[in-house]
Amino acid sequence: DYRHAVITRPIYDSIISGYLYHKSGRECWLDQEGNARRQNKTFEWTSKLSHQPPHPPSRNQTLCAYLNEESESDGIRTVVDLALTSWYGGLLAHHEMVKQSEATSNRHTLYVCFDELSNPITQQATIQKIVKWLYPGGSHDYSIPQKPKQQASYKGGHSTHSGAAERKRLYHMVKHNDEKLFHGMGAKMTETFGCDNRSVKNAVAVMV
Repeated sequence: DYRHAVITRPIYDSIISGYLYHKSGRECWLDQEGNARRQNKTFEWTSKLSHQPPHPPSRNQTLCAYLNEESESDGIRTVVDLALTSWYGGLLAHHEMVKQSEATSNRHTLYVCFDELSNPITQQATIQKIVKWLYPGGSHDYSIPQKPKQQASYKGGHSTHSGAAERKRLYHMVKHNDEKLFHGMGAKMTETFGCDNRSVKNAVAVMV
């Protein structure tokens, strides 16, 4: 019996972080496979889009430069397209393949939303859910202290910081483009991979 738990994140939140991350000028030199191309610091990111960008980029223009030069709405539209076409485009198909294989094997997958782990209100119950999933019928108890030691916020190279008002505005832009260009595929991914509508609504409520 092979069991594993996969920690996921709401797709809209991931897209917003990707937009802010690349707009800040980081990792513009990577190709679509994540390989470094430091010589010219560019790759053909436009070839990974399903829709024509609102304003075609100039020759050899990096994604980071494009996001900085275009409006916020056009930049978000482009990142939504790139994310749902190239970055996350195959996730739903892969999920269906995994579910089909699980029906005839001893492999079992549990998707857990990161929001449920990071929220102090739901953190303990979520940890117990994971433990019970991994060790069905066992007596394992991985309780955490009621008042855990305060840890410093992550400020590594992949962190993105923005105000609540900005995140809320970007969230609605992502949602609009997901519904308009991809018929809600991003929202479906979020729900499929453990972050149900309640989690998404809670995340938005925090942004207010």
